[in-house]
Amino acid sequence: MLRPVHLWAVLSVLSALWLPSCGGDAREARRVILITCDTLRADRLGMYGYQRDTSKQLDRLAAEATVYDSAWCTAPVTVPALSSLHSGLLPHEIGATYTNRNQMPSEVVTIAERVRQAGLTTAAFVSNGVLKRPPAEMGDVGLQQGFELYNDDMKSRELQRPIVERVAPDCADAALEWLQARKTAGEDEFFLWVHFQDPHGPYTPPPEMDVYKGKLDGERLPVADKSVGVRNAIPAYQYLPEESMDGVRDGGAARYADLYDAEIRYFDQHAGRVLQWLRDQGWYEDALIIFTADHGESLGERGWWFCHGESVHAEQTRVPLLVRTPGASGASKATREARMVSHLDLKPTILDALGVETAAARGVSLLAGRPPAERPLSAYLGNPSQSKVAYAISDGRWRLVLDSRDPISLHELGTDPLEQVNLAPANPGVVKQLLSLHEAWFQAQSTTGAAKERPMDAATQRALSGLGYTDGDGH
Repeated sequence: MLRPVHLWAVLSVLSALWLPSCGGDAREARRVILITCDTLRADRLGMYGYQRDTSKQLDRLAAEATVYDSAWCTAPVTVPALSSLHSGLLPHEIGATYTNRNQMPSEVVTIAERVRQAGLTTAAFVSNGVLKRPPAEMGDVGLQQGFELYNDDMKSRELQRPIVERVAPDCADAALEWLQARKTAGEDEFFLWVHFQDPHGPYTPPPEMDVYKGKLDGERLPVADKSVGVRNAIPAYQYLPEESMDGVRDGGAARYADLYDAEIRYFDQHAGRVLQWLRDQGWYEDALIIFTADHGESLGERGWWFCHGESVHAEQTRVPLLVRTPGASGASKATREARMVSHLDLKPTILDALGVETAAARGVSLLAGRPPAERPLSAYLGNPSQSKVAYAISDGRWRLVLDSRDPISLHELGTDPLEQVNLAPANPGVVKQLLSLHEAWFQAQSTTGAAKERPMDAATQRALSGLGYTDGDGH
């Protein structure tokens, strides 16, 4: 079995052997814009081969970027996934495990904290209610750490839950107002994070976006008694009344998928407004622009319908990732990278782009060159030190998924990207090797202090419990 010190030594040697891959000189970046989208599968976007026109604006960005074909989050739940992205550490290392109420402690050093320490402006605009700033009595914890402005002004409410959110045009408007103020003040060096909520369920795009009409007589599914955690049923929070389904009886699975695509189109349009403003104002060319999602969404795979936070398989943990470096205008700069990368790589990448010394992180800068072909990357549901946990471990070729509810499964990523064929029975040696790799990966960890659990007011807790959502937070 690999000991942790040996694992890190191997990774250090691999990182020294990289070959250049990203166009442009990223160290000329005057600003970094990180755009993230909630609940977005990579395979519903044009740059990943999807046939519907869900992503015209992102496809335009992709034509000048490196598109990562095998990019992964560390958890299929919003707060753990984004906490890992901003810290460069695994969710259990920073206390952000399964629930969205577990906030990173103040000991964690985030991207924004390092950038702000270096003298640059930092700002965030978030749109998911679980990302609201923690109460002041909790101290400097959570994803707001390091942001001079952490804008969580959300005035909308989900259809079936008392969870607030901000729709795409409002999020884009807020970010554009801040950008214009920076332009007026002549402040052009900053780190900006914009997180869009659409297409998180329930899927309720505006009528003008609802242009996809697939099979209206799709598979009928029952509505789950509980909001999450029920296979072969539509989660209660996803329930759409008949008038929202254009006359299709409740549970028309194909119609739900149409609405999911329409919400992606809605988000894409307004993310495109931010990108176009940067082009029009001359702040696009010398910026590092990164786009990704916090996690994916199940659309029926393995019996999970229109949900996430229930599995670490590819449909919930593979994410889109585009990295556009400064000076990369023109389609000739577009590249694709097949090697596996992770949200863990974004902290080193952003700090590298801004010339800021990095802090502790599991990942590697994607600007230094191609990522190592063989390195361990994992995803978790829960804390891997506990018995009830689902996790996946990959060495770049193989991906092993362990979940107490299902048989152990092994998949070869190059030939089975949707993880539909279980090769574990025929490859016991590979399974054993990956189990050992996971143990070494897990043991080579950092600890940053105890997590802080976000309190919830009694009224919200009662309302959520009434819907069967006993976790009380939402994914």
